[in-house]
Amino acid sequence: YVVDSFRDRIIELVGGGVPRGTLVLGYGLVLLHTLPLAARRRFPGTVLGIGVGSGLAFAALGLPPVGLGVAILVAVYSVAAYGTRWVSLAGLAAAELGSAAVQLTPGRFQWPTPVSNALVIGAAWLLGHFVGVRRAYTVQLERTAELERTRAEVARRAVAEERLRLARELHDVVAHAISVIAVQSGVGAHVANSQPEEAAKALAAIEAT
Repeated sequence: YVVDSFRDRIIELVGGGVPRGTLVLGYGLVLLHTLPLAARRRFPGTVLGIGVGSGLAFAALGLPPVGLGVAILVAVYSVAAYGTRWVSLAGLAAAELGSAAVQLTPGRFQWPTPVSNALVIGAAWLLGHFVGVRRAYTVQLERTAELERTRAEVARRAVAEERLRLARELHDVVAHAISVIAVQSGVGAHVANSQPEEAAKALAAIEAT
């Protein structure tokens, strides 16, 4: 859209005496202004900075910034949605100042264009900000749910380990008791005829065990 709008003005600019070299440079600035938008989610602040800088350079050449505002709005939205707080605010300030600088250039001032542009840029920033807040809230909910699942898993593992520890201790106690019973029964059987009292003691020990 931006490149097509710029192309539509080529004939008018050539007829107005604009050098072809300036037009070629303008084409390059249009590409520099729009192509970085592909990386706006990963580097929102950098993309907006490039957009503002290329837009100012475009206007400094005396070329009409037809359609460049669309790319700036996308960049402003992206920096508010994907950038950190300070990067987002700095990007908004840079976009507003850049727009004002272009609109307040002698020969370009048209009331209420500066005010309307500022409001549109602010609206794009607010939209991106709300989207970013919503996304951060969703991410926080997902992290909370994941944390709860992790805590539940840790608790489940702790219960399972405690049960296993108790089972092992119970196994050791029972094994020891069985060993005592085996020994006492052997002693009782050995002395049952010759020492009845010792046999009775062995039976008592077995009963207690």
